[in-house]
Amino acid sequence: MLAAVADESVDVDRELARLDEVAARCGESTLDGVARLLFGELGLRGNTGDYYAPENSFVPRVLDTGEGLPITLAVIMIEVGRRVGVPLVGVGMPGHFLVRDGSDPELFVDVFDGGRRLGREDCRRIFGTLFGEAPFPDEALDPTGPIDIVRRMLANLDNAFRRLGDHGALMTFSGLRYLLPDASTSDRMVHAARLESRHDFATAAELIESSLPTMAPDAATAARAHADAIRARLN
Repeated sequence: MLAAVADESVDVDRELARLDEVAARCGESTLDGVARLLFGELGLRGNTGDYYAPENSFVPRVLDTGEGLPITLAVIMIEVGRRVGVPLVGVGMPGHFLVRDGSDPELFVDVFDGGRRLGREDCRRIFGTLFGEAPFPDEALDPTGPIDIVRRMLANLDNAFRRLGDHGALMTFSGLRYLLPDASTSDRMVHAARLESRHDFATAAELIESSLPTMAPDAATAARAHADAIRARLN
């Protein structure tokens, strides 16, 4: 569906059927069987040459090119696993999304690195490579639910389109972020600022005002004043 937002020619039902067709090729309903199919037979891999391209976040394009971000490859693996009865969950470790065996909390898969198997210490080493001496969060290897996966994919798209300077796409996808359940005040304020920059003052002010109950008193006072100033620009 994210791909269909970016490209209206994408047929969501057809893309879901493609995942069905991929799953039908799985010769063994195990984690190893799913991994062999995706990373061996189909050759899915991380896109190291153009990591920040928006296409890396769209499942149809990843199926076309065989290359994507860790989280997109993880979504494909989880969905193929679900179709063949292999329980898999996403793990939103900071900086590097992983897949975890749904029945073995000690077994992880690095989908960006050809489906390499990892233990907890391997995950800690990857984290250390990315963040140096930063403490490893206790919750880093907990399962990540579907809404949080979508939220993280939208954050990746936001980053990609900011790099490209594609302000229209930024508006579209930041608008989706603030509509998600439990959207943060920060997400809402970012979208309000983008609306203001495009001179959609009324909508920006309404979004700020709707966010006031989620703010601390001092922040709410400042935000209310900013909304009033935006409305004044309508005159």
